[in-house]
Amino acid sequence: MIIETEEYRELIKVELEIFDIAETLAKTNKRYAVKCGVLVVKGQQIICGNLASFRATYYNDTWNFHPEATVLDMYSADEGEVAFYIAKTNISNEPVKSRPCVKCMKEIKANEEVVAIYYRDDYLRIVKEVLK
Repeated sequence: MIIETEEYRELIKVELEIFDIAETLAKTNKRYAVKCGVLVVKGQQIICGNLASFRATYYNDTWNFHPEATVLDMYSADEGEVAFYIAKTNISNEPVKSRPCVKCMKEIKANEEVVAIYYRDDYLRIVKEVLK
């Protein structure tokens, strides 16, 4: 489901504002080619977040460097259903596609509390992927 279109903009204003916060989090990191910010959100409340940077999108094979993995460990399953907002930028702070890698997607989908993820697709549109 593509959500960043004019007709849906008002309807999903809160989701886009939260995604902007995730993107700002990614931009705070000053190193390397790819910078990533991840937020865990319940309803409209941000529960936790993390950031990381990579030399390139394929460079980061170590699981503990993925911010998705870190936030999976940061929040309590007692929180209930949550959504992930994942934003990535390049060294010039321009948005890049931000769908989680295969390993991260497997871990996210294995977590029953994560019901949706928001990320930028290949065309840099913000997408909501419903998992449950």
